[in-house]
Amino acid sequence: MSPSVFIIIVNWKNWQDTVECLESLQRNNYGNFRTVVVENHSENESYDKLSEWSKDKERLTILQTEANLGFAGGNNVGIRYALANDAEYLLLLNNDTVVTEDFLSSLIKTTMEEDAGITGCKILHHSDGRIWYLGGKMSWMRGGAYHPGKGRPDRKIAKKPFEVDFVTGCMMLIKREVFGKIGVLDESYFLYNEDTDYCVKAFKAGIKMVVDPLTIIYHKERSTDGGWKPYHIYYLIRNKLIFMNRYAPDSVTLWTFYSVIGLVGLTLSVKWVFQNRFDLISAYLKAISDYSKGIFGKINQTELTLYF
Repeated sequence: MSPSVFIIIVNWKNWQDTVECLESLQRNNYGNFRTVVVENHSENESYDKLSEWSKDKERLTILQTEANLGFAGGNNVGIRYALANDAEYLLLLNNDTVVTEDFLSSLIKTTMEEDAGITGCKILHHSDGRIWYLGGKMSWMRGGAYHPGKGRPDRKIAKKPFEVDFVTGCMMLIKREVFGKIGVLDESYFLYNEDTDYCVKAFKAGIKMVVDPLTIIYHKERSTDGGWKPYHIYYLIRNKLIFMNRYAPDSVTLWTFYSVIGLVGLTLSVKWVFQNRFDLISAYLKAISDYSKGIFGKINQTELTLYF
């Protein structure tokens, strides 16, 4: 019998994309799967809309949180539910994705053949078919992982699975045993870098990570948010600092990164002044300040405008 897979999708204020993702999952040809939607306290009509859509659907569970737990916290609710229900594989999937019919059967086959603990796939932009993710690498100067080739046309050169440093949390198939070795996602980030943190832990634990370039899904990328907001800047900057403080290979690398992020912040601030985006400057300064004070996890977004 095929191994059981629990697909975990976190929804926050975006039930329309979640429904489209779920509809694509309904068409996939892998039999032994269940879907768990974690409704992450959207405070809009998401829970009602998703509940209405799911009435006649089998193998679908909707869990509702009592607060917005962020990407890591929301996924962890689904992960713990799946583990408690004897899932053999867990698949984290962004709600703004659309999957292909054979994506799951292909992923499971590759994972078993490669004896991988974590498996990713080729992810293309939903709008134009360009590459969004085809393997990730670590960069200490960037303060985390990046996607080589992002934005380029899909030339379909890679034909075989290959090992990587980083599998994006946008689509991450994880063998059950991995959670026993390195636990669940780190909720101190709340948003951004938690998947990078998880992959570093996996690498240190000797867990093999691969990407299957012949398995494809499509990603809309920021279809809900519609551009940068103060909370994007805050969590990106603060969490890169948290990540680097934990994992930078030496003090020289860490202080070099501090210099880089300071220079980047100065350059962006000049740009934001001309754009009258003092809210983004405030978020950047708040991120630096909170990191230095050891303030992690979720913050109140109203605090991001305190500097101006």
